[in-house]
Amino acid sequence: MKQLTRKTLGVLLALVMVLALLPGLTVTAQASELLSFYVCGSMSNWTISNDYLMTFDASADEMYIEGVTLQKDCEFKIVSSADGQSVVSWYPDGMENAYVVPEDGVYDIRFRYDGQGGPEWHEGCILVTPAVATEPAAPLFGTYTLTIPSALNITAPGWNATDGISASGELPQGKTLSVTASSDGEFALVNNLNSEKKIPYALATATDAAPTAVWTFDSVTAEAQTLPMGVIVEDYTDMPAGTYEDTVTFTVKVVDAAKTISIKLGFDGETTFCFADGETWQEAITNHSENSGWSCSLDFPTRVYYMNVYELAKRDGEYTYKGVNPGDAVDGEAEYRLSDHNQGS
Repeated sequence: MKQLTRKTLGVLLALVMVLALLPGLTVTAQASELLSFYVCGSMSNWTISNDYLMTFDASADEMYIEGVTLQKDCEFKIVSSADGQSVVSWYPDGMENAYVVPEDGVYDIRFRYDGQGGPEWHEGCILVTPAVATEPAAPLFGTYTLTIPSALNITAPGWNATDGISASGELPQGKTLSVTASSDGEFALVNNLNSEKKIPYALATATDAAPTAVWTFDSVTAEAQTLPMGVIVEDYTDMPAGTYEDTVTFTVKVVDAAKTISIKLGFDGETTFCFADGETWQEAITNHSENSGWSCSLDFPTRVYYMNVYELAKRDGEYTYKGVNPGDAVDGEAEYRLSDHNQGS
C-alpha cells in the first residue's frame, strides 16, 4: 500500500509540472484505488469476509490479524480488494500454493505484499504463528460485597446491638478490606428541634469493648464473614423529648495487609505492634484495636509513647538512635526499641 501511494504522489507531482509548463493543456488524472487485505480460504468458502480483515502495521510495513481460530487442514491465501467484495489480487499468486493449517488452534497471521518475508514465511508472504494465550488480569481491588445495617436503631441507653458488618467475595493477595465510620454529628445524636441538645454515643464491637470506628476484614471469602458492631449510647433519661438523629458514613477501602513487627522493651523483653504499610505511629495507634494499650504523647514531639521510641540503625559499624515522632511512618524493615531514657533525638 505504501508503494502504491508513493507512485501515485509521483504521478501527481509530474502532472503539476506539466500544467506549469503548458498552461493551456487540460489533464484529467484518475486516483489509484485504495486496497484492503483479507485472509481468504476454506474457512470463509473462499469469499471475502470482514471477519478476516487485516490491519496495517506501519512499523514493520506488514499487514496482520490476531486471534484467528482455524481448523486443521484449512487452506487460505491473502487477497486484496477495493470494495470488500471482489478480489483484485491473490497472494501467493498461482495454484496449489495455499497455506495449510497444521492443527486446530488460534493463530496470528502476518502478510508481506512484497514477498520478502524470509524463509520462515510461506511463499515469502505469509507468516502464521500460534496466538499467545493471556490470562485475564486480576481485578486491582478484587470483587467483594459489603453489607452494612441501613439504620442504627437506638432502643435504650447503653449497648444496642446490630447485625454487624459482613463481607464476601475475593481480594488480591496481600490485601485486606478496611471499613471506616465517620459521623456528621461527631458521634452524637442531635435533637431535631434544638441542635444544642445532644446524646453522645460510640460504635463498638461489644458492650464492654473500647469504642472503634474501623473494622478490618483480614481475608474475604465466598462465604460471608461478619464482624460485630453495636452502639453504646450515654444515658438520655434527663434529655428533653424529641427526635435525635445522626448520619454515619461508612468508607470502604482495599488496603495492604497489616504487618507485625517486634519491638523490644528495654533489652529484656518484647511485644508486638501491628501497622499497615505507610501508616504513621499516630495512625497505627488510632486505627488498630490491638494497639489500644499504647498512647501517643503529642505534648512531646520527640515522643510517641510515655516511653520513648527509637529506630535503631547501624551506620559504619556503630549503632545510632533516631527519635521517632508521632507523624513518622513506621518502617517494617527497621528495628525499634523502647526506652525510658532519652538516648537522642
